[in-house]
Amino acid sequence: MSEPTVILLYIDPGAAGFIIVTVLGFMAAIGYTARAYFYRIKQQIFGKGRPPTTRRPSRRRNAKR
Repeated sequence: MSEPTVILLYIDPGAAGFIIVTVLGFMAAIGYTARAYFYRIKQQIFGKGRPPTTRRPSRRRNAKR
């Protein structure tokens, strides 16, 4: 029988951070895409889109001059 081979690997902290940020970015992109498709399908089924967004009034005074 042969002896097991031991492989020692070192992952640089910068590389580990890059991998974590990449995975989180992919998860965010998948979530955003799923949300977009959900609203698109919802609009086709119910005929309504997203609820209207509430917009804060402008901070400029007398904006309609």
